[in-house]
Amino acid sequence: MIRNILNTVFIVVFISLGTVFAQKGTVKGVITDSKTKETLPSTSVLYNGTGVVTDINGNYKLELDEGTHELTYQFIGYETIKRTVTVKANETLELNVSLQDFAQTLGAVVVTAGVEQRIEEVTMSMEVIRPDLATEKGASDIQAALDQTPGVQIVDNEPQVRGGSGYNFGAGSRVMILVDDVPLLSGDAGRANWSFLPIENLEQIEVLKGAASVLYGSAALSGVINIRTAFPDDEPVTKINYMSGFYDNPRSLYARPWSTGNVPTFTSLNFFHSRKIGNLDVVWGGNLYSDEGSTGPEPGGNNNNFEKRARTNLNLRYRSKKVKGLSYGVNSNFQSSSFAESLLILDTDTGFYTSFPGSQTLGASVKWYIDPYITYAKNAFEKHSVKTRWFNNGNLNNNGQSNRSDWFFATYQYYRKIRAIDLDVTLGLVGSQTYSVSELYSGNADGTGESQAENQAVFLQLDKRFFERLNVSAGARYERFKINDTEESKPVFRAGFNFKAAEYTYIRGSWGQGYRFPTIAEKFINTQVGPVRIFPNENIESESSSNAEIGVKQGVKIGEFKGFLDVAVFRQDIVNAIEFNFGAFGNTGNPFNDLGFKSINIEDSRVQGAEISLAGQGKIGPIDVTALVGYTYLEPFNLNPNAAIDTSGTSDITYLSSSIDSSGILKYRYEHMIKSDVSFRYKKFTLGLTYNRLSWMKNYDRVFIDFDEVGILPTGLSEYRENTIGDPIQWMDVRMLYDFNDSFRLSFISNNAGNAEYMIRPLKNSNPRKFLVQFTWKF
Repeated sequence: MIRNILNTVFIVVFISLGTVFAQKGTVKGVITDSKTKETLPSTSVLYNGTGVVTDINGNYKLELDEGTHELTYQFIGYETIKRTVTVKANETLELNVSLQDFAQTLGAVVVTAGVEQRIEEVTMSMEVIRPDLATEKGASDIQAALDQTPGVQIVDNEPQVRGGSGYNFGAGSRVMILVDDVPLLSGDAGRANWSFLPIENLEQIEVLKGAASVLYGSAALSGVINIRTAFPDDEPVTKINYMSGFYDNPRSLYARPWSTGNVPTFTSLNFFHSRKIGNLDVVWGGNLYSDEGSTGPEPGGNNNNFEKRARTNLNLRYRSKKVKGLSYGVNSNFQSSSFAESLLILDTDTGFYTSFPGSQTLGASVKWYIDPYITYAKNAFEKHSVKTRWFNNGNLNNNGQSNRSDWFFATYQYYRKIRAIDLDVTLGLVGSQTYSVSELYSGNADGTGESQAENQAVFLQLDKRFFERLNVSAGARYERFKINDTEESKPVFRAGFNFKAAEYTYIRGSWGQGYRFPTIAEKFINTQVGPVRIFPNENIESESSSNAEIGVKQGVKIGEFKGFLDVAVFRQDIVNAIEFNFGAFGNTGNPFNDLGFKSINIEDSRVQGAEISLAGQGKIGPIDVTALVGYTYLEPFNLNPNAAIDTSGTSDITYLSSSIDSSGILKYRYEHMIKSDVSFRYKKFTLGLTYNRLSWMKNYDRVFIDFDEVGILPTGLSEYRENTIGDPIQWMDVRMLYDFNDSFRLSFISNNAGNAEYMIRPLKNSNPRKFLVQFTWKF
């Protein structure tokens, strides 16, 4: 009996020791880019629920038990691949792996939706804009590339995503603008400044459609635009881009504001340099730009609309030698500019390219931000990051509209992958503070133009994968806002799924809440533009929404052309939507003093519709084709258009009474939008075609027509509207490129090649046709 027990114990101990001291082998190698052959540091090599990351030279080394194992290699921006290896005891197996950049494959890797994932696996609609598009189009800022995104329209510098907002006088964006995951809207007005964004240093632009307030807070009511900048490769890279051109005579030659032979010109110079110096990554870029403008001065004035700017940016990142996975650095951007811009044109005929008296702002601006940050990746499954930003925005204007703000922002994020249940956890803390001093925002209680705003938030997002086919995400955020003495807080929630129904077929659905607290500008703006007053609204309330979507993303292949066809239906319900509306908001009894614009709340509104898009690239026969094409249909309606929306003035105002259209359709929206950009490359020649088409704008503020008819704002807009009923807005850009070699490219570009004359919003003109020549040098 005792002998049997001892034998059993001996066998168990022997087996256990055999397990503990099992013979091991080694797998090692180098991970490289399949195209450039450069090594890829910080690549994850995973096996059996654990793993390692490659060092700064792309090397990895694993100690594995004898037997067969499956290794997974993954790195952001590259296709994930798996390799099966057989390990023998006390032997070393060398396995070098090349990863393919997603630019060469079907999908793309994105981070804006929460965790790093392929675009086809995201639970919401998303588009990725390649950096070459902005360069090829001869764009002076990022707006030109964004204008090609299906479902996105920029109205007078204000981004709209699927009609989630109208025109708001440059205040309170419903689309969050990020640079490297950190917000970059002005702290006082919540406004985007496209020329300030570093167009010379683009990795890619990610456009997320739908409410994203859980991850990005108040301004992400309708979507997110994330500009991701590039890190250096192993070899130094320098790019220089020079562009010069002129505005052609307008189609209506009698409206030309310049004399014969004195056409306005524009010039731009971008530069970019990146390199690694040991463990220090350095990226330096800049832009010089001068544009004489195509809109002339007001009658008797001296200044065309113009812009001159100089910008430089420097990104530094140090990868620690002593602490594996630790990196820290600072990003910065500085811009100085001078400008003249007009809010209104003189009229829709001979004054189509002339400023309306009193509507032109002449000013100078200095903007800068500095972004210290630190990131620690303990391993491939756990990460801490702290990102901060100090954004200073100062505008010195000639018409009592000067403003300056300092915005301080900090966020801490913790990421953890719980491998046992394949669950990604993202936890974040956010805080920001704004100090604003402004003539423009003097409508606050004490009339000083000095205001403060603060925001704190905590959020949690969970992403779970089931059976290698189903991704489920859910999140929550609690947010607190305060402007001067007004304070408010609210939770928001979201959920979504993505199901891989077939090899290249993905079905997704999402629901999310949005929440936006009004900005300092919307509450306290107090100014006048020409004969039109802008009133403050200290009592304006926050707006909220719910956004739902069902979509299908289908992979397509034609020859070697690969892409995704995406179809989605969506609906956004908005409560207390903040709209910029015209009415009798004063109470002096004098209509000239009482009439004007003000940001007010609209009780209930809804935007629903459908969208189809195609994005892809590859060879069709001998031709390399790159395409981004989309059509968006919108039904944007006020659900209670006869309700009083303001009672502060001499008479109650309803949405219908202030609208030019009586159907209840929301103002400043387009029901149909076609966006298309396609390029064809054969050997060294490339032809690119852009076509945009917007349906007739049915509704906007009635005041534009009423003021025209009574002679207060005699612009001819009433007759113009009658003559163009139902006419769409459409224009085309054409570009021709020739690559002399891998380093030098010459481009000929014509924007608005058909010389169309149109207005994106009433009394805001388009530019006439532009011709330009561009030289691009990379070495």
